[in-house]
Amino acid sequence: MQLHLRFLKRRTYTLSRIVFSKRAVSPVLTTLLIIVVTVAAVIVTYAWFMTSIRAQTQKAGVALVRENVRYYGVPAGANNRTDIVVANQGTEDAKISLVYWGTSGYTSLIPLTPGVDYDIEPVNGIITAKSKATITIKWGVNGVTGGSWVLDKTYYFKVATETGQYIQFFHNSPQS
Repeated sequence: MQLHLRFLKRRTYTLSRIVFSKRAVSPVLTTLLIIVVTVAAVIVTYAWFMTSIRAQTQKAGVALVRENVRYYGVPAGANNRTDIVVANQGTEDAKISLVYWGTSGYTSLIPLTPGVDYDIEPVNGIITAKSKATITIKWGVNGVTGGSWVLDKTYYFKVATETGQYIQFFHNSPQS
C-alpha cells in the first residue's frame, strides 16, 4: 500500500520514503517538544499533589493528642485507676468508640469494655473541636485489666474514634 503525499513543491513521497528519510528533527523543534512534555508532566504532578493534599486536609479535621496520663491509688489499693486525657486539636468533633490496652506492645492490644473497664468524661464520648476528654481506666478483677496496675511497668494504649482516627501511645507507671 502506498501513501502519496503532495507538498508545496508538488513532489510525491511514499510513506516508506518519509519514515526512512535521513532528515532529523531540528534542534528548535526538539527543544520545544521537551518543554511541552515537561510542562505537561508538571501540570499532572500538580493536579495529583493538590488532590492528595485536599484529601489529607479533610482527614485532619480530627487531630487527637495525648495530653496527660496519671495513675491513682497504690497498686492493689483502693481507688486504683488511671486517667488518660486526650485532646482534639482538630476542627471537627469526634466520638471515642474504642479504647484498647496492653502490656506487650501495640500488636497485642485488647479492647476494653465501656462501663466495666473504663469510663469517659464527657459521658457521650464526644470530644468537640479544641477540647478534651478524660478516659478513666478502672483496674479491677471484673474487667480485662484484671487486678491493679503494677509499679514501673509499661502499658500500651490506643484510643479510636467512630470515623477511624486513632492515637496510640505507651506510658510507664510510677516507679514507687
